[in-house]
Amino acid sequence: MSTATLYLRNGDLRPALSAVVHHAGADDDDVFGRIRIALAYPTQAVVSAVDGYTAAAASVEVPDVLADELPVIDLPREAVRDVLAVFKPPSGKDDRTQWNAESLRVETTDTEVTFTEAGALIDGKSLTVARWSSPPDRYPDVPSLLAGALAVTDLDPLQGFVNATLVARFVAAGKAYSEPLVLRHLARPRGYLVSVGDVFTGLLLGIRADEEMAQRAEDHRDAWTAALTRLSREPLEDKLRAQGLEVVTP
Repeated sequence: MSTATLYLRNGDLRPALSAVVHHAGADDDDVFGRIRIALAYPTQAVVSAVDGYTAAAASVEVPDVLADELPVIDLPREAVRDVLAVFKPPSGKDDRTQWNAESLRVETTDTEVTFTEAGALIDGKSLTVARWSSPPDRYPDVPSLLAGALAVTDLDPLQGFVNATLVARFVAAGKAYSEPLVLRHLARPRGYLVSVGDVFTGLLLGIRADEEMAQRAEDHRDAWTAALTRLSREPLEDKLRAQGLEVVTP
């Protein structure tokens, strides 16, 4: 039986799980319905998930690890929700700051993962959940997918079309880290690279648009421009020229 023990910080793991869990497949999905915690380095873990529409990864610092080899931990989506429900920060600002800095011990066996609040003097709450049981080799190579997107950030001259429900998943990342989302338009694969500082990165694939959709979007943009120009307190052309921008007349 292989075992491993990781020491993480509450304030690192909770936002990582909160940001990534929305990108996993449904509970009954035997391929995508998991969240993966893998050590890229002895001092850094990557929490990732994918469901075929979006993919995301969050970085977690690892102060200490006791293992013969860097472990890969797959958790069912339901198990991650249980972890988030049990290990919650206090409501008070000072208490929350202290809680964020405290250690969370993660102990793994072949079938289970135990999370325990590791205080300076005594241990706190503890939760044991089942590890993902399906073969790991069926899981997509999320790091490769995201690394490829990070390497190809050329702008697509065409506008992007995305599913609003999928966009909403990334809102959780911004809320988890209390930081703005940064979106970069990708040409290949067509979509958006979404990041939060240096702790979260994800990929939002776009909807394949035909010429009719593209033209309709252009028409909508022109209609909005016309309507808003009429409501502007200052003529749009004057505003653009004041910013040194070229005025393009349709």
